[in-house]
Amino acid sequence: MPSPPPTSLSSSAKDRISSLLRSSVESKLVPPFLLSAFTADSELYSKAAGLDKDGNPFGKDTVIRIFSMTKLITSIAILQLIEKGKLTLETEGGAILPGLVSPNILTGYSSEGEPILVPAKNKITVLHLLNHSSGLALDTYSPDLRRYQVERDWSKVTSEERHFGQPLIFEPGTSWCYSPATDYLGRIVEIVSGLSLEEYFQTNILQPLSMSSTSFNLTPLLKSRATLPLAYRDPATKSILSTIPKTNPYAFFDTLPDTPTIQFGAWGLYSTLADYANLVQHLLSLAPNSRVAPKVERILNEESWNSLFVGTLGKESKERLEVVRRVKVPVPGVDWSTALFVNEVDWEGRRKAGSGGWGGLAHTHFFIDPTTGVALIGGTQLLPPDDANVPLLWSKFEEEVYAGLEA
Repeated sequence: MPSPPPTSLSSSAKDRISSLLRSSVESKLVPPFLLSAFTADSELYSKAAGLDKDGNPFGKDTVIRIFSMTKLITSIAILQLIEKGKLTLETEGGAILPGLVSPNILTGYSSEGEPILVPAKNKITVLHLLNHSSGLALDTYSPDLRRYQVERDWSKVTSEERHFGQPLIFEPGTSWCYSPATDYLGRIVEIVSGLSLEEYFQTNILQPLSMSSTSFNLTPLLKSRATLPLAYRDPATKSILSTIPKTNPYAFFDTLPDTPTIQFGAWGLYSTLADYANLVQHLLSLAPNSRVAPKVERILNEESWNSLFVGTLGKESKERLEVVRRVKVPVPGVDWSTALFVNEVDWEGRRKAGSGGWGGLAHTHFFIDPTTGVALIGGTQLLPPDDANVPLLWSKFEEEVYAGLEA
């Protein structure tokens, strides 16, 4: 018989987490930071430390960039369209997006310095795009792709071709690489639904979940709210700068228009951690073992919800995922679902098998553990990604929460 879901967090655990959070920020190990834990119907813990740009306390209603936490929302939109019969997991991306009709694989460069492009044999499906096995890649994972992006004459291609027509780095369905595939999925949502991604999100996900502070657009209302700018850790001094140096490539994000012409489904949303908690808590309430009815009409049916927490990768793709993620998550038994990084084994003293989560470029994080009945969310605004201190803080937070859960 399954254990009853937790109803509270011990006072000693709360004290240890608060002390950890406060000392981490005060010692400048991390910028202003927030940590939250909750069940399907209650908040177990939520505190922040540090000040926003105006000297106000950073908190769960502070507006931030959530970057790749946008991906979950885009994937949910795709699953909703599948539920409506507009798509299937096997729908070929090329049937909707011209850039996916006849993709080429970039295999290297010739001795003359020309890119070697070989036509892909396999078709890219919606599932390939959902689980990052399409062959698309971020150029940070491929020196050849980065060279291609730098050397190509972009003046000769349309905006659609530039953003939704890059070459692949492997045959679709045969490996894994973290990629901009969710940007392509966002475009598919727009084409299939006839709505902009903002319109679709607002109507079908954000408004139903009372996520009123989440948008691709930095509206006057959001700009008037407390915000936390992107900070930057100087790699030489290890000190945290309150703004990104203008000569740094990451300063690109500070130049983006308030209302973007392209709404990127992989990384484009502004939000608050309170808003995102509404989404995560709703998904937690949809678990088959949840003893709490969702507060609003469910945004996914049972089959779609299940797909969020079950791995979808083939053997070769899964092995590649384990290699790529091993540096950050030194455990076996990981996979990718239709939206989330999932662990297939229990992490000792932490989340259980069947949990799913992800994060954003500037160190926001979340995961949902349906078996235990808890979810954690938190983060900051710090670049570059893969900061050494943030994962340590997050891991200690997770361990303290699980050690302090009370039925």
